Amino acid sequence: MKRSWLLPVVVCGAALSLLVALGAVGERAAARAEEGALRAALASQVRLLAELARPALERGQREGGIDLEVRLRSGIVPARFRLTLIDAAGRVVADSREDPRRMENLSELPEFAAQSEGEPVFRARRDHERGVDTLYCALPIRSGERLLGRARVAATLDGVLMRRHELRRLVLCAALLLLTTTFVPWLAQGRARRRELEALVRAARELTEGGTADVPESNAVDPTNRLRQELDRVADRTRARVAEAEGERRRLSAILASMVEGVVAVDREERVVHINDVARDLLSARDRALVGEPVWKTTRVREVHEALRDALRGDVPTRREACLSSPAGVVNLELHAAPLRSPSASESAGAVLVLHDVSALRRLEAHRRDFVANVSHELKTPLTAICGLVETLLDDPEMDASTRRRFLRRAHAQAERLARLVGDVLTLSKVESEAENALERVPLDLREPLRAALRLAEEAAGAKGVALRDALPPAPVPLVGDREALREAVDNLLSNAIKFTPAGGSVVLRLSCAAEHALVEVEDTGVGIRPKDQERIFERFYRVDEARSRAMGGTGLGLSIVKHVVLAHGGLVDVRSVPGQGSVFSIRLPLADADSAGSPSPRCASA
Repeated sequence: MKRSWLLPVVVCGAALSLLVALGAVGERAAARAEEGALRAALASQVRLLAELARPALERGQREGGIDLEVRLRSGIVPARFRLTLIDAAGRVVADSREDPRRMENLSELPEFAAQSEGEPVFRARRDHERGVDTLYCALPIRSGERLLGRARVAATLDGVLMRRHELRRLVLCAALLLLTTTFVPWLAQGRARRRELEALVRAARELTEGGTADVPESNAVDPTNRLRQELDRVADRTRARVAEAEGERRRLSAILASMVEGVVAVDREERVVHINDVARDLLSARDRALVGEPVWKTTRVREVHEALRDALRGDVPTRREACLSSPAGVVNLELHAAPLRSPSASESAGAVLVLHDVSALRRLEAHRRDFVANVSHELKTPLTAICGLVETLLDDPEMDASTRRRFLRRAHAQAERLARLVGDVLTLSKVESEAENALERVPLDLREPLRAALRLAEEAAGAKGVALRDALPPAPVPLVGDREALREAVDNLLSNAIKFTPAGGSVVLRLSCAAEHALVEVEDTGVGIRPKDQERIFERFYRVDEARSRAMGGTGLGLSIVKHVVLAHGGLVDVRSVPGQGSVFSIRLPLADADSAGSPSPRCASA
């Protein structure tokens, strides 16, 4: 296609060459004809000059020279001819344009030096004085055998040169006319056709590369137009397929982007062809352009490289686990890699890696193990005591009644402790459940579960000598929640406050409203809690003072139950404590709106 201009150039070049050749032949023929006519005129004039000059030369130069000079200058010959007469010695006798006395001896000039037997001698040379090409015609003048002198007639070749220039201009005009009428339109048409073909080639190339190029239009009826029509049909089918593939790609991208797992796809050279945002976050590569880069530049996690490499080399999926460090803590990843194969390819086209963040699952497993271990330990202590007391009773049938009664009371106390532990475990399991029916959701007055908890705590407070007071508002405090769960949470707070408050101290239960929340506070004047323990006090089985808590019969689950009950009601729990001065546990719960309460939204007031 790049040589489409070659044919018009060759054809026009041949035509121009022929035209130039014909012009050159015509130029030479015309020049020869012009020069022949000039030679004939010069020969006629030189013969005439010889006849005129012979009498004078026979009489002698001194006698007839002046008369001959006058006749030469009188115009007997055309003005375009220059006539010169020399004697046998070469001296100028007469000249039609210059003074003979000032002229040099001319015997050495080519036209005079040539020997001739009565015929004119022609020589063409450049006249350096005038700067023109001149044709000279010389003829010897004889009297019998004696040489009297020589006659010469000269004329410039301007006419010949002019005729040649005219013919050259004619050839040039003919060439320009040929170029204008044939080559230029042909070349323009060829360029237009070349552009059409180039556009078709580009469109075909884009179509073969999966593009959606527009095929240029044309009204020409030729093979190129048929090719264009075929390309139009191919382009339409390709556009439809590309649109379908683009839709599939977008759907796949949307699916991969919405996945909670990280996805990394690589080609056979382990270059990244796709990576979703989750994988970027897990591999700490959010701010880098990764597509097209080798996977080893994407991440330095060795397990990722090994999983993808094994998937590329093998035919079966591979599984690995990786443990990464991040600012948020340790991240546990489960890696699943599988080869990518196309139906028509015998070897792997790449591999895909799915990254599951199992950190939460691993933490749950660790918590489960710790919980089982703690429950087993807590259950083992009362069961061991009960078994020991019962075995002692069985082994000593002669034991006195008072000792037997004392052993039975101890066994009963351990059984009650075991029952409380089992009850707390069941309660904690209930409030930790995410099921919708785990807790009841009924409208209630928050003062009711608080008063129930106070009644249960009065006996323990009185037995220990701890003053128990309350500060409840006179107006109802509307809430939607589980009455029994709230009572148990407040009961645990009151029970802990009484346990860790020495005799003579006090425990106060307060309820107030602030904005859209109800605030429950349990304040004591007990031993207090150290700051380092305040962060972990709501964990399961955590005890500030292990020995003292066990001696008081605590299970280590009370505050954990409080935390989960409050969270299940959409609230928050907090503690403020000063060692040696006491503690304040706060529960903040959202108030019920008018629709949930079944009545106009009341506003409680602090007592």
